[in-house]
Amino acid sequence: MTAEHPALEGLEDVPWSEVNHAYGPATDVPGLLRELTGGRDEQEHGLYELYGNIWHQGTVYEATAHAVPFLARLALSEPAPLRDELLSLLADIANGSSYLDVHQDLIRGGLSDEERATLRKELAYVEAARTAVLDSVPQLVDKVMSAQTPGGLALVARLAAAFPDDKDPFTPALQWLWENAQGPSRASGARRRTDAPRRGTRLRRRHPHGPLLRPSQAA
Repeated sequence: MTAEHPALEGLEDVPWSEVNHAYGPATDVPGLLRELTGGRDEQEHGLYELYGNIWHQGTVYEATAHAVPFLARLALSEPAPLRDELLSLLADIANGSSYLDVHQDLIRGGLSDEERATLRKELAYVEAARTAVLDSVPQLVDKVMSAQTPGGLALVARLAAAFPDDKDPFTPALQWLWENAQGPSRASGARRRTDAPRRGTRLRRRHPHGPLLRPSQAA
């Protein structure tokens, strides 16, 4: 049996079958995380799939926070380009949202009591994912500062934008960018799903758990 990558220690301790992502129980997440420790083709496939299930068109899920510590540890242990791609995914997770929170004003008649209960759960998933990312920030910033690549530092700036009330951990990287950036820098990042809108775009999209409008409203 192949030894587990040190960054994935404890992976099997997470009850993946009991937490959901965009497509149901997150039983595929351990395998996708393991792909990130493989060859480049495996890494790209793993990133592509994770950009479709634990972060889906801007939405984060219950499983997302459980995956974040492993993504962060891999970002700390792996070189570029994977390091920067994982930083990009973590930044997107930190800026993630609840599906119902983004779309509730498009639902005719407002949210039902059941949907309001779902919204509270979704907002808790968002906060858990953000907290998991923030917990990893000091080490991630140290890692990026040791490499001092413009792409990695620009990704730290994206992370900082998600935490406007927690600037201190980001200060060294932001200072370096201020003093050394010669223009806009954009990391290549992971290959996102082609149907993923830019953050802030309010588009109606198919929800994995049902249509946006209730059947009685669809006339």
